[in-house]
Amino acid sequence: MIKSERIKIWGYLFSLFLLVLFAPFKVDALQGVSLVGESSVSPGATVKYNVVLNANEATTVVTGFSTTVTYDSSVLTLNSVELGTSWTGNTESIPSGKTISFKNSAGVSGQTVVATFVFKVSSTASANTASINLKGSSYSYKDIDGAETSVSLEAVTKSLNVKSSDNTLKALKVNGVMVDGFTPDTFEYDIVVESSVEQAKILATTNSTKATFGANNGNRTVDLMYGSNVVTVVVVSESGISQT
Repeated sequence: MIKSERIKIWGYLFSLFLLVLFAPFKVDALQGVSLVGESSVSPGATVKYNVVLNANEATTVVTGFSTTVTYDSSVLTLNSVELGTSWTGNTESIPSGKTISFKNSAGVSGQTVVATFVFKVSSTASANTASINLKGSSYSYKDIDGAETSVSLEAVTKSLNVKSSDNTLKALKVNGVMVDGFTPDTFEYDIVVESSVEQAKILATTNSTKATFGANNGNRTVDLMYGSNVVTVVVVSESGISQT
């Protein structure tokens, strides 16, 4: 009885070993393409995005890549392209919707940066979001036997938050009363109070919910001295531009 059980167990293990040994070996030549770079940008800034190919087989030799680049041209301009190591291709300004190709005559394995897109963000950008897209992408590679194959890739979208440059006020109150003649474009006001008023409570509201106040220059209560008192409110936009 014991001998019979051992024979069954060894027979099962031997079958399992054969299954693992002779199972078909599938090579997934490339995992995909991605755009790597900042997700939040400021108006007027220059930003870079790496086009990264991810090969998950050391024996896969990638020799080419092509893609159609689209982006929000009202916000972004693709000024130039910086080539990755051993890659060749277009390095000039590229309009949205243009298809570009890159070659690597030596071939490259593993993860590789094919190129870096250098974008300029419009200094007057007012949109909250923008995007960069790679569509119709494909790569070519050589397998172990040297045969070259072209494979299509899924589209890639890089979503960007365009930081607000709004550093204006929507409202300004002193001691609970709206400042007379207030407008977002007026930066100095004269207010006269009785000499018995010892404090001024400043309550300012930013026009953009993403704006903040400078340190010690926001909402607060100020002690008043007899005579002239200068009180400042500093608004800092999401993009980091301050206005007094």
